[in-house]
Amino acid sequence: MRSVYLDTNVPSFLVTTRDDHASQLRRTITQQFWSAHPGRFRLFLSELVIAELSAEEWPGREQALAAIRGLPLLPITDDVTALAGTYLRARIVPASAARDAVHLACASVHGVNVLLTWNVRQLANPTKVERLRAVNLIANVATPVLCTPESLLEDDDG
Repeated sequence: MRSVYLDTNVPSFLVTTRDDHASQLRRTITQQFWSAHPGRFRLFLSELVIAELSAEEWPGREQALAAIRGLPLLPITDDVTALAGTYLRARIVPASAARDAVHLACASVHGVNVLLTWNVRQLANPTKVERLRAVNLIANVATPVLCTPESLLEDDDG
């Protein structure tokens, strides 16, 4: 069973009330993933996910928090924080997205197989994978697959 770290936007899109086409599609796919994950994937998150979901009031917030309640938390250790800083210095993740660097470092340090996200700009971006692998090789940590719920479902069905 593959281990999957959930970026904050996955539980957010699970319950989004946005009505634009892209958000509706992401909600549908995320709901399909959520229904399919038991027995196929072991889900993890960090306190940062909970903090980001809780940071402000938004429609669906309580449902998103309820959906992830009870999932195992990966600690944000000194190693995670240090690796996130390395990602920022190596420009794998821009300084404006420092929290994304923490999500990525948390999944890497804890050896999670997949970082699941809808953030294709900063995280699930194929142009960054080689630099990420190089940094993680030097840091002696695993490089998770970075993908969207849609990609993971397609890959797992094949």
